[in-house]
Amino acid sequence: LPDLWRVRRGTVDLIRRLDEDPDVSAIESAKPAELHRAGALLAAYIRTLLGHDVRSAHPVYPVMKSGI
Repeated sequence: LPDLWRVRRGTVDLIRRLDEDPDVSAIESAKPAELHRAGALLAAYIRTLLGHDVRSAHPVYPVMKSGI
């Protein structure tokens, strides 16, 4: 199914924690890999909404194939 995104549970949990309480404690307690995956997921979502690549995001969050 091409329109399904594989996302790790930890990535979803981090984004939910940030949504519920935007305090920096969720960011401070997250591992660097979790922060990178959350950022990559949001960058991919923005690309999807816009319908094209965002050049400024590509060096930090290249197009990911799976396992965000």
